[in-house]
Amino acid sequence: MEKDILEPDVVLCFDKVAQSYGLISIKITPLGVRGFPDKMYLGFKKVIFFVEFKKPKAKPRKLQLAWHALLKKMGFKIYVFDTTDSKAAAKICRENIPAARIPRNRH
Repeated sequence: MEKDILEPDVVLCFDKVAQSYGLISIKITPLGVRGFPDKMYLGFKKVIFFVEFKKPKAKPRKLQLAWHALLKKMGFKIYVFDTTDSKAAAKICRENIPAARIPRNRH
């Protein structure tokens, strides 16, 4: 029987891929603030985006969606990631990295 995929498995998958693209991940846990995205990713040329991690088929809560809407309104990109598919993670990373900075031979 295959083990159930949990949120930490999803985070680990994304972080491995993000690191291979030279991105820095920062876990965000603001005191007294609920619903804020799980991690912020930073890269060269002012690359900043947020990722909300979920176990497969789980959906963000209303408060999380409110934060997503606010961050989008402020001009940030935010993604909900719920898979251990490294190609899906690579697609998000590539969308956010200037073409000249994408490492060769990646996913």
